[in-house]
Amino acid sequence: MRPLRLTLSAFGPYAAETTLDLEKLGKGGLYLITGDTGAGKTTIFDAITYALYDHSSSGIREGSMLRCKYADDKTPTFVELEFEVHGVRYTVRRNPEYQRPKARGEGMTTEKADATLTYPDDRPPVTKAKDVTAAVQEIIGLDYNQFSQIVLIAQGQFTKLLNASTEERSRIFRKLFRTQRYAQLQERLQAEASALNQQRTAQNAKLDSLLGGLQFSPEDPDAEALRTLCAQTVPETALSLLDTLTARQAAALEEAGTALQATEAQLDTVQQQLGAAAQAQRLAQQLAARQAELVAARPALDAARAEAEAKAHENLGEGIRLLNEFMNNYRIVGGGYDCTNMSSSVENFTNELMLQKRIEFWGEGIVMFDMKRLDMSTRRGYVGTNSPASYRLNTEGRAPYWNFVISRGETQNNPVIATQNNPDPSQTVKPWNG
Repeated sequence: MRPLRLTLSAFGPYAAETTLDLEKLGKGGLYLITGDTGAGKTTIFDAITYALYDHSSSGIREGSMLRCKYADDKTPTFVELEFEVHGVRYTVRRNPEYQRPKARGEGMTTEKADATLTYPDDRPPVTKAKDVTAAVQEIIGLDYNQFSQIVLIAQGQFTKLLNASTEERSRIFRKLFRTQRYAQLQERLQAEASALNQQRTAQNAKLDSLLGGLQFSPEDPDAEALRTLCAQTVPETALSLLDTLTARQAAALEEAGTALQATEAQLDTVQQQLGAAAQAQRLAQQLAARQAELVAARPALDAARAEAEAKAHENLGEGIRLLNEFMNNYRIVGGGYDCTNMSSSVENFTNELMLQKRIEFWGEGIVMFDMKRLDMSTRRGYVGTNSPASYRLNTEGRAPYWNFVISRGETQNNPVIATQNNPDPSQTVKPWNG
């Protein structure tokens, strides 16, 4: 801050308005005010500090004490200072509270204390004493005490700065040279360093816990080194040991996985075999039970069918009634079977009877003798048949291959007749080929 022009009016020993052109002192930055005792040196300091901070330089004379007692009652009391900060000019005017003559009538009135700070640009001026003081302090960067210690140093006051505590001098110089941002940066860095140290301590504790929980074989070639791993271990050493251990354990795990798969495959095979055996046993039991039922029911069924067949030759209607009764009682759950439409001929009825008998006894072989006795035709070739191609034989009347049968055991022991076995050793019936 460089003072440029100071105007005093009825202030201290200056009864009239007096202007000091301080700009003529140049830009050296250091000025010495000297003079005899009582010449008004301190008043100049008081005027400058009062204009800026609403305080005298000594802090002793305040308010109404600053008005010159020798001034005319009509002379206003004020101080106006034009100063420069970083090349920008400002003007501050301030007056204390004092008594002046009334503008109308007789007697005195109180002139209230006031202040105004004017900017060099278009910004509106700052008014009110406290607001002006705050604005000046923000522009200069020093409060009243700091300004009195390092800018305007009255006689005997410089020692206060020299004897100030380190903390106080640091605070003064920090404001003087505007190093607050660096102090804030330093504090933030210290806080971040402290936080990082806390994180490192917590992470080291967690890392020690994790390393302490490592599991490895006592026979591992690095077992001793792995036991001593901790957060203080050189990272490269720790990573190398852990990578090696991980590789060995991964290989062991893969080997164990392969062995487990082989074991599971064997277990699946055993389970399948057990399941097949159990299924075969259940089927065998069911088959045995069914065969026992058939054996037990065979006489009654044969008798019923024989009776139906015999009745059909004697009385077709009675044969139809007996077959319907048998089917609805023993074969069709809930009834519903009816072969009345077979009443046109005994042959049709006989074919229906043989068909139901083949269904009941699971195949053609069981009714072969009945079909031979009745000279019935066979039909194995038809759309949708599941008979092998060489077995799809359709005949008119009794099949010739029923007259000449060679057992399977014979063909297995006598290769000469292997090609003469069923389905048609006679070779007179050609297979149906669709």
